[in-house]
This record gives sequence, structure tokens and C-alpha cells, in this order.
Amino acid sequence: MIIMKFGGAVLREPDGFRRMVRIVRDRPAGPTAVVISAFATATRDLEFAARLAQKGLAVEARERVGQVISDHRTLVRALLPAASARAGMEALLDEAGLELATILEGVSTTRQLTPRTLDRILATGEFLALHIARHVLQEDGIDVVSVDARSIIVTTSEHGNARPLPEKSAVRVRHDLAPALAAHEVVLVQGFVGRTEDGATTTMGKESSNLTATLLGALLGATEVVIYTDVEGVRSADPHLCDGTVLRPHLTYAEARTAAQNGLKLLYPTMIEPAEEAGLRIRIAH
Repeated sequence: MIIMKFGGAVLREPDGFRRMVRIVRDRPAGPTAVVISAFATATRDLEFAARLAQKGLAVEARERVGQVISDHRTLVRALLPAASARAGMEALLDEAGLELATILEGVSTTRQLTPRTLDRILATGEFLALHIARHVLQEDGIDVVSVDARSIIVTTSEHGNARPLPEKSAVRVRHDLAPALAAHEVVLVQGFVGRTEDGATTTMGKESSNLTATLLGALLGATEVVIYTDVEGVRSADPHLCDGTVLRPHLTYAEARTAAQNGLKLLYPTMIEPAEEAGLRIRIAH
């Protein structure tokens, strides 16, 4: 079994989705879990809207959320030719927009933005990405279902920086995720989010979709986690900024942790621990 992770660096435009479809279609035989992150700047825009509402700028907050929903709608119309699939996603986008507007109205009225409320707002980006990706893969004929990460990732209650609870999550993974993987070729799960034991939505920190991928890889006994991005592997410098960078074909867990702690954008410290404990290989792919 392998875990694939696709994030905003890939899923920012229709061609990125088509690339995802090709990669998933051509994957090695066997069950595959795919972790999906929010698209492009969705998380950043949702947080900006929340901060506007906190200042009492309700109109501006609604406009920013409206733009987020519009960006997703543009993707849906470009990627889903089937009228039924498109209509279903349009309805989901409308519902998400209304829910966000209601939450932000409350924030604007009270000028109170608690970490718990912010997590509810930010989790919308991954939720929408999950369902759009599912429809796109289904349109290609891939046997795929989605499982809400909030039903399987149990976390502490530090909103905005929650930690996953592996033992409690393992129970949910066995109960909800493993049967889905046994019944379908591909199962999608959104990254970044989880849920406390009392049912509150949490987020696990910036770029924690990679943590979701390595955690699930460890709990499922996967052979490797493949993180797809817009650069070819770990290099000696950021190829977006420097010419002539050199590919680093292999890092130890200690080297990966050091690189992550010192700002390497492909790796994040929290994702290393589950992989190291499980002896799980992480591969960065383009």
C-alpha cells in the first residue's frame, strides 16, 4: 500500500488536476490512500476573511469568502463536464459559502474569533478540495471514495496546532478507513484537519497535510508516502530562486528533520516522527 499526497502546489489549476488523474491512474497495483490539501491560496484567504470579520468588516469578509467560492466554482466548471457531477459540486459550494457567511457574521458582530471558530473556517478549504478531487477522479472512471479525516484523525484540543493521537486514531482508521480501502481502489482523505474526542474540528498547523500522510502511512502499514509537488525532489537550494541546484537522492530521518527545522519547504518537522517510528519511506515526486 502507498499513500499519495497532492497539495496546492499541484492542484492550483485544471492541468494540475489532470496530472493528478494520470498519476493515480498509473499507480502501482494495490490499495491507495490519497491525501488532498486545500487549493492554492484557499487557506490563507479564509484566514484573511476571518481576520476581517474580527475587525467588524463584515462586507469585506463576505467578499473574500465569495472569491474563494468563486475560485472553486471556476475549477469545477473547467474540470467536470458531466452536468450531474457539476450540479452536485455547485450545490456543495453554495452550502459552504452560506455556512461561512453565517459564521463570519457572528464573528463580525461579536468581534470574537476563537481558535475553535477559526479552525471551523479554515477546514472548509480541505473539505471542498476533497470533494472536487473525488469527482474529478470518478469522472475518469477510477473507483474512488472519500473519507472525512475528521472521522479518523483524533487530536488534542490545541486549536490551530493540534497534535494527532495515534492510538485513538488507529482505532478509527481500522473501523472507517481500512474497510473503505478493502472495498475500493482509491480512498481520498483531506489533510490538515482532525477532530477532538468531543467532536470539535481541529487543524494541526501549517502544512500539516504532510503529517496526515505520514501518520496514515504509519497506521496503515504502508510501504511509502509519495508527496507530489512542483519541484523534482529535495535539492541543494530552492530551484524557483536558484539555477544549477543539485538533487539530494537520499536523506536520513535525522537529516530530513534538520532540513525541515531549517526551512526546507518540502519537509516539515511534524511529518518526520510518524515515518521514522514506522520505518516509512517518504518520497518527493514531481
